[in-house]
Amino acid sequence: MKQLRITFLQDSVLIMKDFPAHPVFKHELFSDPLFVTFKSNLEELLLSDSTPQEITLLRAMPALAKELDTRFNAQDASLRLLLQQNQEFQSKLEDISTGRAPVPVRVTVDFSDGNRTVTGVTSNGLASEIQSDSQAGLLSIPPQTTIDTMMFNASDGQQASTSSVPVATSTQGVHRWSEGVHTIHGLWREYTVGLGGGLLIEELNKSRKPWYPKSHKTFHYRRMRIIKAIKNYAEEHSITTDTAVQIAERRRLALQTSLDSIGENISKLYID
Repeated sequence: MKQLRITFLQDSVLIMKDFPAHPVFKHELFSDPLFVTFKSNLEELLLSDSTPQEITLLRAMPALAKELDTRFNAQDASLRLLLQQNQEFQSKLEDISTGRAPVPVRVTVDFSDGNRTVTGVTSNGLASEIQSDSQAGLLSIPPQTTIDTMMFNASDGQQASTSSVPVATSTQGVHRWSEGVHTIHGLWREYTVGLGGGLLIEELNKSRKPWYPKSHKTFHYRRMRIIKAIKNYAEEHSITTDTAVQIAERRRLALQTSLDSIGENISKLYID
């Protein structure tokens, strides 16, 4: 206890220099003549034992620490802005690489009967005019398929009539998860708002099942495990899904793992 009291008194002398107005130093102990003498002797001892370089360093440390904090804070703000811009650029690049981003295309068509102007729709949904040009490449338009149909008399099997019915050829669009999304943020955005104006995965799940190719069944289930985990975590902890997404992305970065790995081992996503 004696050593503890000595340590306390020694430390109090140094602390008083930094916090002279602290309420604890208003105690009568620190105004006692014995303490005042002890304080004076200790300060003289510190000065006599310290080299000029040490004294200069001690005086410069607060200013140096403040300068370092200022520079680090400024650098941190710049890095955060750069990281945000990089994420936005990566997101746009993913939209373009996956074909989901609206890319305006100008097409010229050469018709055999002369120059004509046709109105088409660009990938961003806006009407556009396409002017034909004799030097332009040919645009192959699939013709209508004609199917000969025959109606038979049910009693004698004789052909009653023959007609040609034009049937327009069409191909139903195939939708799938983007393989260019590698972050929780991107995955949640693809699910809730779509990529580049594309269809929402959330709406596709409601409208038709299964809407994805059979070869993407496992890929789909991995992605949906992550989506369900985000929703459940947000509900259990009474937070927004955006907050749950941020927590999940920080966890993924800490693990340095991929969405596929998390989808296979969903228990790794959230650890309270």
